[in-house]
Amino acid sequence: MVRLHHISIVVKDADRAKETFLRLLNGSLVGEHIIDEGRLKLVWIKFNNTILELLQPLSSDSDIYRSLEERGEGLHHIGVEVDDIEEEVERLKKLGMSFVGEKPISEVLNMLIAFVSPNDLHGVLYELVQHKRK
Repeated sequence: MVRLHHISIVVKDADRAKETFLRLLNGSLVGEHIIDEGRLKLVWIKFNNTILELLQPLSSDSDIYRSLEERGEGLHHIGVEVDDIEEEVERLKKLGMSFVGEKPISEVLNMLIAFVSPNDLHGVLYELVQHKRK
């Protein structure tokens, strides 16, 4: 089963954007994290059953920084939650989808993730998310 997990937006200033979206969506702050060896700040805001993920590059050598420089602030990707990420990756590969990165499945914040190439989905970067089983 696939269900919407989050919508991700690249921003210049996550703290400023956080305040804007908390007011706009009447949401609640889920968490803030620094990942990718200190190169990326994530802010998660929950509203209804969806998470808005704000991405702020903290270093000029991150992919998100390059995205911000090339395209400016805005939609970065759509994240969908799956029950079995390996099964979903195989299903999508059989449909001809390609994945970003050498290894399609990686781990971040106790989740397994994989990115389907935007070249295969009309320009939209599509992230698969599976919460790790305990």
